[in-house]
Amino acid sequence: RRVHGIFILKNMGCGKSNNVVTPQATSATLKLNKKTGAFKEPKSNDRPENDMTLTKLAEDEKKDKILAAAYEDTERKNNESVSVVLQEPDVDYDLEHVYGRKSRSSCKVMYTPKGEIVYTSAALGIIMNIQENNQKFFGGKGYSKAALKNPTIWSQHNNEITAFCVSVNLEVAASAQSGKTPIIYIWSTLTGALLSPESIIKYKENDKAIEITAIGFSTNCDYIAVGECHKQEKCAIIRCFELKTCAEVFQKKYDGVTVTALEWNKSRNCNTLCTILSTGEIKLLDPLSQKGKFELVVYESASCKTHFTSLAYNFNGICYFGCTKGQLHPWRELNGKMVRHLPPVNVCKGPITALAFTCELLVIGSNDGIVYLYDNLGNKVGEFATEPGTITSLDMQKRRILIGYSDGRIRGLTLTSMTDFSTRCIMDSHADEVHALDVNKDGIVSAGYDNKVISWDIGLKIKAFSEPIIQETSKNDTQVPRSIAIHPVSGAIAMGLKSGVIQIRYGALYLSKVLYPNLKVSTKGIEFLAYSPNGDYLAAGSLDGNIYILDCKSDYVVKGKILAHPNYIAGIDWATNSKFIRAYSLPCKVTICEVDTFKEVTEVPKDIEWTNVSARIVFGVEGIFSHKYDEGYINTVSTSQAKKIIAAGDEDGLLRIYRYPSKEGSAGKHYRGHACEVSKLVFAESDSYIITAGGSDRCVMQWKKKQLHHFKKIRILF
Repeated sequence: RRVHGIFILKNMGCGKSNNVVTPQATSATLKLNKKTGAFKEPKSNDRPENDMTLTKLAEDEKKDKILAAAYEDTERKNNESVSVVLQEPDVDYDLEHVYGRKSRSSCKVMYTPKGEIVYTSAALGIIMNIQENNQKFFGGKGYSKAALKNPTIWSQHNNEITAFCVSVNLEVAASAQSGKTPIIYIWSTLTGALLSPESIIKYKENDKAIEITAIGFSTNCDYIAVGECHKQEKCAIIRCFELKTCAEVFQKKYDGVTVTALEWNKSRNCNTLCTILSTGEIKLLDPLSQKGKFELVVYESASCKTHFTSLAYNFNGICYFGCTKGQLHPWRELNGKMVRHLPPVNVCKGPITALAFTCELLVIGSNDGIVYLYDNLGNKVGEFATEPGTITSLDMQKRRILIGYSDGRIRGLTLTSMTDFSTRCIMDSHADEVHALDVNKDGIVSAGYDNKVISWDIGLKIKAFSEPIIQETSKNDTQVPRSIAIHPVSGAIAMGLKSGVIQIRYGALYLSKVLYPNLKVSTKGIEFLAYSPNGDYLAAGSLDGNIYILDCKSDYVVKGKILAHPNYIAGIDWATNSKFIRAYSLPCKVTICEVDTFKEVTEVPKDIEWTNVSARIVFGVEGIFSHKYDEGYINTVSTSQAKKIIAAGDEDGLLRIYRYPSKEGSAGKHYRGHACEVSKLVFAESDSYIITAGGSDRCVMQWKKKQLHHFKKIRILF
């Protein structure tokens, strides 16, 4: 069984299969690492979505499947008059905006020739007009049926981008994804389109995963260098590809290290490549001379008792290295060796975390949030204290400096003089996983493991407000948010935490006003929250398998408890009359309960209507599965407000939409934006938008309904 991306192996008492070795211990569980293909024991501190170990025995699971099938048959009989259309839905959605990014030192934030900015987030390349706050994308497109069946013809990323670079003329970008079959796409920073159908460097399939940690264009943009990490083999490989043919022209292996940074010499008629390894060493390579032969010079970090972290070339061939001691080391090449150009310059107290050479100035960033400007001779010409945080990316265009932080923030700094400047917020982000999401007329509300709850304005496409969930002095691992629900009348925000606590805030526009900070409901995490349509009750589904009914009119006291299932609650739907709830839990368990009596209803009421569909094995949902009971592959389900579309988010990061109701054989549309599991999705503004949260890629994505133009045939008489 595959549950939330995890393959679970159990001793079912049936001996060994041809493909799987059954664990010796009864009900033992192993977790599959999708990158390496190796199984391991789950850690005790794994988060719920990473450790969904099912402890039920095979007989109980079989009973649940039988009950689920019986429930589906009952619902199907109650809905026999409902017609099911198998064709694709007649609506389409385009990716409009991405809130947030997962920062990497190998993925810079850069300016384009037009003054826009280009960066990566999840499985997307993003080109952003910061004046109009509009985005266009490399990726984010719908998948055809052929592409889903044949991954070799994908023209966009289907996994997280781990390395990114821009050419010297700023017109061409390269983005790389890791895995058993790494892929590098070459695309335009002006349009977001592939340069050509052949602008794809695709590795041969490997038995073991390869992580691409750094890439860089040569000065003339004829070649691209790639730094790889082979964790299982404990080595790093540097390759060089010719862009016209995508053919490999150079390869060099280093044992026991990883490549942390690389850059080509920017001086004319020079094709040397400088790299920094995880040991702090500098490797100088000449991969193009003498038909692949190269000279290698090693500058050991131990010889000067420092550790190099970053580098940047100027156009005269001088290479500046930043180190952990906050020093700047200018070096130059001489007869195939690296020699000192100037003595080390003390820049800051902490490590230098970002370097960029533009506009005849060297821009330096550190973990103190300060930007330093130096000239070619190592003289300081400016120092600008920005927001606190570790700076991981810098770029400069005219008198504007672009800053990327380790928590995903992007800021713009405009210099009026070398002592005066102004700062602009370009983008905010969650700094950790996002699994809690809901929306109403006031905007999107998301909460992440970074201890932040943020409201986003759908129309303006900006962060509206942000507040800490728990005060830092009392924060711990059990207080991360797992679910959010917004009151249908007052707009109050209920947030369920991993500690079993529910927190109530005034609303999306008043996040700082906490009405009930610490409602202890359960001893385990609150995985799902849902308000009743009339706003009188709040249903809270817990990891302990219980549903707690809170009375909103009486200070959110727990009115009663419904025992739904021994495993955790994954979905709750309210009846439109607010008298019944439908609870869904893994594996294959659906129960309908009456709120007043807190008891399970043995028969499905015929006239009952549901406000939403979050259960994954009820009538009208089975069409979203490739296998009848593969519900663990689907993380989140929701119907549109008009009940014409059902949307699902899966473990592979796809947003999938179908006609509602759907059944086996229904055709759907699939959209790629997230790089990992889609942890939550909701419809917004009369189905004009679908909002998705990407779990560990830290992104919230806004998909807008595409306006379809229908042309009527007109008969013209002459």
